[in-house]
Amino acid sequence: MTTPASRKRPIVTIYVRKEEEKVYNALMLEDLSVAELKSAVSRKYGVPVESIKNVYKKTKRGLLVNFDNQMVEQFSDEDDFIIKFDFDNQTGHVHLYILST
Repeated sequence: MTTPASRKRPIVTIYVRKEEEKVYNALMLEDLSVAELKSAVSRKYGVPVESIKNVYKKTKRGLLVNFDNQMVEQFSDEDDFIIKFDFDNQTGHVHLYILST
């Protein structure tokens, strides 16, 4: 069981919201990795972490980029993003899009 004293202190906190939300949610990342990002999104939005198959970044110019650990390492404390979930009902997979604000 994890107690507050045994939890790692977050390395970085980012703010995310879905397009239809007016208020941002804080995601506290204890590790700068795609796996930790998926886990934080899963905890906050109730999407099973194993169903999140791909994470993409959509740039302001509209480019779609595969999200990797190096991109997560570039997060700065209090960065903010819009997130979008694309559910594939046939496979049960979710594609997560991180959009620059």
